[in-house]
Amino acid sequence: MRIVKLNDHQYAQARVILHDDGTITLRSYKTDVVQAIPYGKNLMSYELHCTGTYSRTTIRHIGWFMREYFNLSNYYDIKKIAGTGDSHITRLTKY
Repeated sequence: MRIVKLNDHQYAQARVILHDDGTITLRSYKTDVVQAIPYGKNLMSYELHCTGTYSRTTIRHIGWFMREYFNLSNYYDIKKIAGTGDSHITRLTKY
C-alpha cells in the first residue's frame, strides 16, 4: 500500500491510497469518500463507490481525484454516482 498526494494539489488535505490489490481510495481529511475497486481481467476497469459529496472542499478533492485518475472533469459526474449519499457503483476505465 502507498499513500500519495494529488499531483496538482500537493497542499490539499486529500490523499490517495493505492492498495496492493489495485484498489484506489480517496481520503479527504480523515474520511474515505471514494473507492475505485478493479474488476475484470485488467486493472484498467473499476467499480466506483462514493459515499457522498460532503463539504465544498471535499467536493473539490473528489473533482481533482476524478480528473487525475479517470479523466472526468465535471463535478456532476461524481454527483450522479453519489446520489443521495448511499454507496452507489458505476464502472469506469482508468485514464
